[in-house]
Amino acid sequence: MTLKRVFLAALVAGGMIGSAAADDMERPTGFYLSGGGGANFLDRDTIPNILGATGNHNISYESGWLGIGALGYKFDETLRIEVELGYRDNNIQGVSNLPVGPTLVTNSSDVTAFSQLVNVIFDIPISERVDVSVGGGVGGALVDAQIAIPGTVALNDDQYGFAYQALAGLTYQLFPRWQAVAEYRYFATAGSDLDASLVPLEVELDYDSHAAVVGLRYFFNAPAAPAPAPIPVAQDIGPWIVFFDFDKSNIRPDAAATISTAVAQAQEAETLRFRVTGHTDTVGSSAYNDALSLRRAEAVKAELIRLGVPADEIVISGAGFGDPLVSTGPGVREQQNRRAVIEIP
Repeated sequence: MTLKRVFLAALVAGGMIGSAAADDMERPTGFYLSGGGGANFLDRDTIPNILGATGNHNISYESGWLGIGALGYKFDETLRIEVELGYRDNNIQGVSNLPVGPTLVTNSSDVTAFSQLVNVIFDIPISERVDVSVGGGVGGALVDAQIAIPGTVALNDDQYGFAYQALAGLTYQLFPRWQAVAEYRYFATAGSDLDASLVPLEVELDYDSHAAVVGLRYFFNAPAAPAPAPIPVAQDIGPWIVFFDFDKSNIRPDAAATISTAVAQAQEAETLRFRVTGHTDTVGSSAYNDALSLRRAEAVKAELIRLGVPADEIVISGAGFGDPLVSTGPGVREQQNRRAVIEIP
């Protein structure tokens, strides 16, 4: 199976898992540890002839493996920074002398890279439990190459230099502290200057790899449990507050009961005129939340009409996240801010 097919399969599986999730799983923040491994694929490379003859060598690599571990910190639902250690190992499949023909290599011929990177990663929620992750990192790597032909070692050297990577993948929230990860990673170095063993020759070896990685991430702090929807206390004549699930505008059973109470108390006060204002938490753009808050107000209006309130006696509006019940920073899921307020004008 090619790397492209592996990654596409991971995307499909992640999407299926995400669509099957039905509950609102809060994302954890704070410090975490992660680890994983997978398959590593190196691009072909061309170097000068390390046997002393004319022409160049074309190096091809076998599929290899990698292992990575990271300590990181997640600031909110979207931004993470981490320090990563990685090790990659690929055997050399063949070394060809282009004008002469193939050169046999022994089983001990391989290239390894031990990397230390600082990554910046953005997690974008796409469902209740699934995030799309994109990011990159910079740092350094020790590249070690050995090319051995029958009877001698033609190159055996290492060099530490600049390294960088880009990554994209899926994160699935397994449990409050645990996440499963499937990623594609492109990793490269600025080029390693290595000394040949048989001839006085310096060789620049380019290290460009593509990897499919699976792993786990563990957070030291569990996410805060969503605050239970408070039971509104009936006032003499309102206001009444109903609450909504994250990114939803459907009327929950507790909200339906509150709306029914509002109608009953308004009838006792001999009025059936209402003003309904929808609100949201701070996750998402201003335009999106303005529309969501209006949909929530419209859902309450529909329920009032179902209970017998004339449509022309109901005025609705959407406040977006501009008037929170609980003050938070941007990008924070807060149950008590996902609400609609019913008042007698």
